[in-house]
Amino acid sequence: MCEMKIEVAEGVEIELNAIEQRLTYMDADIDFIGKEENAEFLSDLLAQVKEQANDMIAVYGIEPKVSMYKHPEGTSYQLPGILCTAEFKCNEVFRDHDMNYSAMMIFWFQEDWVFPVAKDVVEKFKRIDWKNLSSEHQY
Repeated sequence: MCEMKIEVAEGVEIELNAIEQRLTYMDADIDFIGKEENAEFLSDLLAQVKEQANDMIAVYGIEPKVSMYKHPEGTSYQLPGILCTAEFKCNEVFRDHDMNYSAMMIFWFQEDWVFPVAKDVVEKFKRIDWKNLSSEHQY
């Protein structure tokens, strides 16, 4: 796997541990997606990622860029085409010094397959409050 490190808020360096990517609407028959359907889709996705994390690791979703299109049924709201879910870790802890490392499952959307991660997404990574939102673990 490609080594990937990102600096988030307060200069904390995180490292990619694992990544999955898929088409955003892979399981959906999309023609029209209203604002409410999109909100429900994101809520369901958050629940799926939390289940995947098995309540063992913190989960964070990066706010997606939503495109709006005119449609005969109204305005259609569409997310970027690729959904990325990745586990990141940091070899530092910030709250419980009996632990060895901190980790977080982060998901985001972008138009193309990674690598690279889209520049606008990398900018949003830099605002993640890792020190307060990550979970801390022992080896």
